[in-house]
Amino acid sequence: MISGGTEIIKRMNISRDFLQIQKARGQIQSGFDRAVNLSFQVEGEERLITLLRGDGTLLPDSILMSDHDFCRIIKNLKCDIIIKNGILYIGTVQLYLKGMANQSLYLPGFINRFCEKGLEERISFLTEYQKSDRIRSDLERLPGRYRNALVRLAIGYVEQEKADVGQAFATLAGVGRGLTPSGDDAVLGALAMICAFDKQIFLTREGSFQEFSSVIINRLLDRKVTTKVSAKYLKCACRSRFSEALCKVTVWIVSGGKAPGKWLDQIMETGHTSGVDMLYGMETASRVIYKKLQDRR
Repeated sequence: MISGGTEIIKRMNISRDFLQIQKARGQIQSGFDRAVNLSFQVEGEERLITLLRGDGTLLPDSILMSDHDFCRIIKNLKCDIIIKNGILYIGTVQLYLKGMANQSLYLPGFINRFCEKGLEERISFLTEYQKSDRIRSDLERLPGRYRNALVRLAIGYVEQEKADVGQAFATLAGVGRGLTPSGDDAVLGALAMICAFDKQIFLTREGSFQEFSSVIINRLLDRKVTTKVSAKYLKCACRSRFSEALCKVTVWIVSGGKAPGKWLDQIMETGHTSGVDMLYGMETASRVIYKKLQDRR
């Protein structure tokens, strides 16, 4: 039997829900050249673990591995796929999900301070960075009602109107093309900013963001409003978990410091327009939040 552990797993992010499963059988949800999504039922909810090939950014509920080991895994995918007591069995391969390789992507855990000085400049930098690329957000191509819905989503959070959040998300969910549609990607970027400014928006203890985001999770669970892969990342976002690159850029906007060029580039390189759609969502939410902070003065 081939053992997993450090020789296969480079880095990973696996939620506590998966680690606590006594036994669950999985199946292939979708497969691509550099990624495979495995589907499991966790407390009645379909959840995905993504196997990633190479050295890209770490994603929620994902495992990064070398090209060689990824190919070894692929050869076993027609065999049984089982999670049991913190071990993912894929045919003869065992991947140990507990240990030092499991890194947190819980965004509030990265934010140590809020620096309002220079915030407007950092938001403007984000705007100019997007304009420097020839690829534009699909939301700029789609009818204006979707851009307006994104603004309404952010306003719904800052004004603490949960019904408005739900209605705006219903307009954006699944809009656009691709495995993760543009409307979803823009929402993902907006949620990263709103999550990061949780305390400044709600003026309460950490956790209000997740409470308001429950309306999005409920809609994703109640009906098929978008692709399963996109739903995975939206649900993770509502639980304050984002990609490594989104976490790094969001922390910079909130806390200041040196512009994270490497991480901005990684976001921009995601999919065809997914990356620029996320940045568009981050910029839109940032401007709504900044206005709210100024109005409170």
